[in-house]
Amino acid sequence: MKMQIVFQNLKKSEFVGRLVKERIESVLEKFPSANGGKAVVYVSMENSPRHAGPDQFRVRVLYKSITGKPLILAKKSQNLFEATALVVDSLLENFHRRNERSLKMRRKSQRQLKSIMKTYV
Repeated sequence: MKMQIVFQNLKKSEFVGRLVKERIESVLEKFPSANGGKAVVYVSMENSPRHAGPDQFRVRVLYKSITGKPLILAKKSQNLFEATALVVDSLLENFHRRNERSLKMRRKSQRQLKSIMKTYV
């Protein structure tokens, strides 16, 4: 599992990089199908000089697997840790959905094969 962390409009921080990497890897380790993919995590801060207001931190994950469509998730928050937690929760939910979908398709094909085998026996 390859992972790259890119900082945009934010100073590169070893602490933040390690935190984000550990959180994302903890989710991807739970799914063996994710081992062959590559994840690029963008950590950025949006601070507009034209519009007054709080800064927005954004964490965006681009996950490309060997098979299937790429997965793009992005979450914003006023706190970097909260944005990271939101994107990790969303990533976990998406991987669960993908895993359940493939499991459902596998079971369906096994049932069809079993019914075909019954007719020929």
